[in-house]
Amino acid sequence: MAIQMNNNESQMEVNVEIAPEVGDDNPKSAASSSAEEGLYTWQGHERTWLARGKSWYMAGGVIAIVLLVYALLTQAWTMAILISLLAGIVYLYSQEKSPIVDVVISSRGMYVGEDFYPFEIVKSFWFSFEKHDAFLIFSLVNSARSRVSISINPEERAAIQTVLHDYLVADDFHRESFWERIEKML
Repeated sequence: MAIQMNNNESQMEVNVEIAPEVGDDNPKSAASSSAEEGLYTWQGHERTWLARGKSWYMAGGVIAIVLLVYALLTQAWTMAILISLLAGIVYLYSQEKSPIVDVVISSRGMYVGEDFYPFEIVKSFWFSFEKHDAFLIFSLVNSARSRVSISINPEERAAIQTVLHDYLVADDFHRESFWERIEKML
């Protein structure tokens, strides 16, 4: 505990640092600990959202309007509401910038920002390369999310792969499923 007194003002600052207990399995306390405990650390975007051009938005808007007009003409009110909501959500989500988070690979798992993914729930990992972007993707078992994708610097791929090979199975021949291709398109 450190107490500092400021002579110019009648304020007192108290800085308290509580060290996590030995053997503490709480991921929140471990995530707030120093980066030296991690085997590899970098910063990346928490979500992957590939930049779309104006033509993509125009095509999506035309498709949404056609479907909306069809829903209104056939008096499918629920469909009209769903199309409107989905079009709005996709547009708003595309305008939101993905936050940059600290990513730490430790001997127990991976910390992505405030989230902890123990190696026990990670099935495999692979790397994906788009035009100007590179991503580390790992698939999860028994989790609400099936995959986690984090942006990486392409030059760091070899170092990240070397560290992860000690703990996880690499899916070097990962082929995108039909749904993964659809997700990328959208």
